[in-house]
Amino acid sequence: GRGGGVRLRGAFTRRFYLIVAIEVAIGFGAAMSIHNIDYYFAAKYNVNSAQLGTVVGLQQLAMAALMLYMPRLSDRVGGPLKVYIAVSSASVPLLIAMTFTNNFILAASLFLIRSVLMNVATPLFDAFVMRLVPRDLRGIASSILSLSWTLPAGGGRAVGGWLLDKNLELPLRLTAAIYAAAIAALAAMFRDELGGGEGRAPSAPLYTSKKPPIAEAEPAR
Repeated sequence: GRGGGVRLRGAFTRRFYLIVAIEVAIGFGAAMSIHNIDYYFAAKYNVNSAQLGTVVGLQQLAMAALMLYMPRLSDRVGGPLKVYIAVSSASVPLLIAMTFTNNFILAASLFLIRSVLMNVATPLFDAFVMRLVPRDLRGIASSILSLSWTLPAGGGRAVGGWLLDKNLELPLRLTAAIYAAAIAALAAMFRDELGGGEGRAPSAPLYTSKKPPIAEAEPAR
C-alpha cells in the first residue's frame, strides 16, 4: 500500500541513493559507447562480426578465469571496495588510449583488457554494498541498483549513436570521463573504507533505523 511505499523510501540513507546515482552515470556511460562498440569497430576498421566475436569471446574467458581470483585478492589488499576501485580505475586510461590508435589489433586488445578490468570486480562491489544492507532489504536494494544501471541504457545508446555520427572517438572519451568521475565520487564517499589499517572505522550502513516490514517492502512479482 501507499504507507508501505513511504516506509520503503525511508528505509535507505542518502548514501545508498548516491550509490544509485553513480550506477546511473556508469550505466549511461556504458550505453553511450560500449554498447555501440560493434558499430565503432566496424566504422573505423571495417571489420566483420567474426572478428568482433573473437574479441568478445576472449574477454568472457579472461573474466571467468580472473573472477575466481578476485575474492583472494580482496583478502590480500584489504577489502572488496579497494579492489573494485583500483581495478576499474585502471580501465579508464585504456579506454582513452583506444581513441588514439588506428590499429585494429591494438585497439581490440586495449578494449579486451579494459572490459575485463571494468567488469571483473563488479561482484565484489555488489557484495560490499549488500554487506551494508540488512538481509531482509537486500532483494529490493539489489533490484534498485540493477534498474539504476539498466534504465539509462536506452537514452545512452541514442546519445552515443548521435555522437558517433559527429565524431567517432567522442563517445568513448566521454564515457571515460564519466567513469573517472563516478569512481572518484565512490572513493570519496567511502574514504573511511579505503583508509586502511586495523583501526579503520566501518562504513556507515545504507539503511535507517526505521526498518520497514518485509511484506510491504518487497515489490509485486
